[in-house]
Amino acid sequence: MKRTLTALIICILSQSLFAQLGWQNDNWQVIANGSSGGSTTFNESGTFTVSDLKPNGEFYRADLAILKDVVLSESEPYLFLKIKLTDGVLSQDKALFQLLDLEVNQSGKAEGASISGASSTQFITSENDQTFHHIVWDLSAVLGDDFYEGNVIPFTNLNWTNGSTTPGSKRGIFGFKLIVAPSSEAIPAYEVYKISTYANVEAGLNDTSTASERPVAEDGEYQQIIFYGQSLSMGWEAPQAITTQPIDGNFMLGSSPLMLYSNQSPTLNPLVASRWQHGGEQPVVSCVNAFATRYRDHTNAQTKFIGMQAGEGGRTIERLSKECTNDGFYQSTFLKILDNTLAALEGSNATVQCPAIVYMQGEYNYKEVDASGQGLTPGTNGTTDKDEYKRLLLILKDNMQHDIMSTYGQTEKPIFFIYQTSGKYVSNEEQEISMAQYEFAQENSDVILLNPHYAMPDYNGGHLSTNGYRWYGEIVGNILYDVLVDQKEYKPVIPESFDISENTVAIQFHVPTPPLNFDTLLTPKVSNYGFLVTNKNQSTNLIEKVEIIGESQVKITCTENLSGSIEISYAGKSVTGTGNLADSYSKNALYTYFDDSSNAKKEDYTPKQANGAPLYGESYPLKNWGAAFYHVETVPNNNPTGSILSPKTGSTFLTGDNIKIEADASDPDGHITKVEFFRDNTKIGEDTSAPYTATWLNAPAGDYEISAIIYDNYEGTDTASVIISVKDPTTPLKAQTADQVKVYPNPFFDSLTIQIADLKGQQEYLTIYDAAGKVQHRQKIDSLKINLNMTYLKSGLYFLEVGQHKAAKRMTLIKP
Repeated sequence: MKRTLTALIICILSQSLFAQLGWQNDNWQVIANGSSGGSTTFNESGTFTVSDLKPNGEFYRADLAILKDVVLSESEPYLFLKIKLTDGVLSQDKALFQLLDLEVNQSGKAEGASISGASSTQFITSENDQTFHHIVWDLSAVLGDDFYEGNVIPFTNLNWTNGSTTPGSKRGIFGFKLIVAPSSEAIPAYEVYKISTYANVEAGLNDTSTASERPVAEDGEYQQIIFYGQSLSMGWEAPQAITTQPIDGNFMLGSSPLMLYSNQSPTLNPLVASRWQHGGEQPVVSCVNAFATRYRDHTNAQTKFIGMQAGEGGRTIERLSKECTNDGFYQSTFLKILDNTLAALEGSNATVQCPAIVYMQGEYNYKEVDASGQGLTPGTNGTTDKDEYKRLLLILKDNMQHDIMSTYGQTEKPIFFIYQTSGKYVSNEEQEISMAQYEFAQENSDVILLNPHYAMPDYNGGHLSTNGYRWYGEIVGNILYDVLVDQKEYKPVIPESFDISENTVAIQFHVPTPPLNFDTLLTPKVSNYGFLVTNKNQSTNLIEKVEIIGESQVKITCTENLSGSIEISYAGKSVTGTGNLADSYSKNALYTYFDDSSNAKKEDYTPKQANGAPLYGESYPLKNWGAAFYHVETVPNNNPTGSILSPKTGSTFLTGDNIKIEADASDPDGHITKVEFFRDNTKIGEDTSAPYTATWLNAPAGDYEISAIIYDNYEGTDTASVIISVKDPTTPLKAQTADQVKVYPNPFFDSLTIQIADLKGQQEYLTIYDAAGKVQHRQKIDSLKINLNMTYLKSGLYFLEVGQHKAAKRMTLIKP
C-alpha cells in the first residue's frame, strides 16, 4: 500500500529539481507521518498536529519529532522534508528550518543549527490553495568515515524539556524545529501544520538486508483483509455482537463477515459484527476498522476496505487445505470470498488488493482425539507432529497467496500473519503446534507471528469472550499497520538467548516497547508467571523465583544447580497455555471494553485497572505479550562421587552372616537420587537417602565383589567396589600349631594381635585360658589377622588355643 502512495505524493514536486539532483522517484519511501497536540509527545501514527503555538521570544515555535533511522543511498544522498501549511501563509524568508541534534560522527556531538557541511535548497509549491514549504539537504559532503556502516544517520534521543541529549544512543529519533514569525491574529488550533518526511533510501528502513524484501501490496481502491482458520477466527461462543456501528468505507460481503454462515451474496454491505447460530463478535471487524482508521488518517483517506472470514470451527489444517478431499472448506469459503469480491465490484472499474491473510488455527492438531478422521483424505487422521504441521502450513500459505495474486492480478504476495495456539488447547509441554507456528514465522520472510491470544478474556480457557474477540482483532489490526504501512520488522515478545549458570537461567528477550513487566491485572497471575524449568527426564518444576532484570531480561532462580538437558518453557501445558509476560506498549485503542457484566455467560476473568476496578469503558490495552515457547538447553553434568565405607576390601565373613553395606555419596551440581548395591551382578538393594545402606542376608560361601552405583538427578553415575570373602564354618581346620600362629607382643599389655598363617577351611574359635584353666576370651575366627583388646585381663599367665580343642596346641601368654 505504501510504495505507490509515496510516488503519488512525490509527483507534485518540481520535475526540474528532481532532474537537477538526479533523483529516481521509485527510490523514495515514506519514513514516518505522525501527530501530536502542541506538546512534543510523539504519536506513532506519524502526523504532527500543533494545537497551541506559544510565544518564545520573538518567535512562535513548535518542536516536532519523527521516529526512524534514515538510510541514505550513496549515489543519491539527500534528505527531503516537506511542510504543509493548512491555514495562513508562511513566507519563505520568515521560515527557518533547523535540525536538532543530528549525530554526524560517533562522538555523539549535537549539531544545533543546520547540518554541518551540508548545503540546502528551499522552495515553495502550491496546489489547490495549499502551500507547501520544502527543504532539501545535500548530504554527499558529510558522508564518509565518520558515519556508521551503511550510511545510516543515527539520531540521538532528544530531551525536549531542556534540550539535552544522550550522545551516541542510537534510538533513531529525528527532530527538527519549525520557527515562524509572530502574528497578532489567532492561529486555528486544528491541523495547523502537518509534517510528512521522506528520504531517498537505497534499501528501505533500518535493516537494509530485509526491509526491501518486505512485500507490501499495491494500492487499490479497495484493500481486503481475510481471516482464515478455526472457531477463534469466527467468534464462536461469544453471546453477542457489539461492533455494530459501521465505519464509512469499510465493507463485508453479504450479511455477515463469515462467508460460511452468511447468505454469500456478492454484494458489499457496511462491515459490522453479527450474531449467528454459534457465536457473535468476529475479530476481523475490529481488526479492519482499527487498521482502516489509522490508514485513512495518515496515508490515504480515500481507500476502502473489505473484511471477511473464511474457514470453519473444529477443523484441522488438513481439513482447511486446498488439497483436502474430506470436504471443500478452502473452496467454499476462501476461494468463494475472492470470487464474490470480484463479482461485487464488477462494472465499477474499481480495483482490489489483498495485503494480508490472518491465519488462526491449530487447536484441532494438538490432540490425536481431535485430529482423528480429519486428514487430507477420508479415513485418515490429522497430524499432531510439529514438522508435518509446518510442511502443511507452507503449502497452505503458498496456495492462498497464489490464488489471491492470480485472482486479483496483484504482483505482491499478501503477508501471512499467524497466531499461536494458546489456552487449554496446549496439551503437551513440548508445545508441538505452538512451536511449529513460532518456528514457521522465523523461517519465512513473508510470515509474521502475531501476539498470542492467551491474555484475552475467555470462557474456561477456550473460546474468547465478546470483549476478547474485539480486543484481539484490534491488536491484530495494530500489528498489520506496523508491518504493512510503517514497514516495521514486527515480532512479539520472544526469547533471543538463554544463559544457564549454576542455579540460574537468564533469558534475553526481544521487547517491542521496553521495559518488560509481569502483568497480573489484565490477565490473572499464573504459577511463576508462566515459566517452567525442569530436567528433561523429570517432571518436577525446579523454579524458586522469577524476576525481571533491566528492561528485557527474565532471570529464573532454581532450587539447585542445573545440569544435563534442561527444559525451559513459557505458557505451556502446566499453566494451561497462558502467562503474564508483556511489554509496555501504551497506544490507545479505537475501541473500549464493553460492560458485559449483565450477560448470563461470564468471562473466567475480567481485566482490571490499576485501582482494581474492571476495565469497563477503558481502551483496550494493545501491549505485546510473550510468545509461548519450549526450549531445551544442554548443560554438561558433573558426575556424583562415592565410596563404600564398610565392609573394607579383604574382610572375611562366615556363611549365613547378614552383611551390612554402607556407602557415602555426593554431587557437585545436583543431588543424589539413589544408591544401588550389588554382589557381583546381583542386586542386593537400594537406598534413596543418606546414610546409604543395604544388608546382604544369609551370605553363602565364596569370594565376592561388593559394588555401589551412585546416581544423580541428571543421570550421572559413579561406581565404588570392594572384595570380600565368605567362609564355610562347617569344614573345620586341623588345629594350628605354634609355628602356624604368630602372637605379638608377648608379653602383652592392653592389646594382642594374633596372625594365622593359613585358613584352608574355617577355624571355629580361638580361646584364651587363665592359669586355672578358666576361659577368659573366646570368639569365632573371621580373618587371618585378629586384634584383641585385653585391657580387662589382670596380670598373670595365660594360654592361647587356636583351632579344635583336642588338637590345638596351647601357647603361653604373659601379661606383666
